[in-house]
Amino acid sequence: MTLLTYADLNKFKLLGIREICAYNRDHIYNFNSLGKKQMINLLIAKSKEGYDIVIPKFVLNNDKYANINNVSKSHIRITLKVYIN
Repeated sequence: MTLLTYADLNKFKLLGIREICAYNRDHIYNFNSLGKKQMINLLIAKSKEGYDIVIPKFVLNNDKYANINNVSKSHIRITLKVYIN
C-alpha cells in the first residue's frame, strides 16, 4: 500500500472524490450534496478519527477521476493515513 498526504486529495477530480466516498460508505455518508472541498474535509476528519480511507485502484487508473502521475498505480488499494509534514 502507498501512503498519501492530505495534499494529494486535491489531485483528485470531483468524480474521484465522490467515488472514494462511495467506496468508504460504511463510515462516510451524506456526501452527495457536498462540494469537493467539503468532501475532502470530511475525508480528512474521518481519517483523523482513526478510520482508514481506502482509495480503489480504478480511481487511480482512470484520468476522469484523478490527476496523479507520481503514485504507483500497481497497488490494488491505497490507504490514506494521517501524517503531518
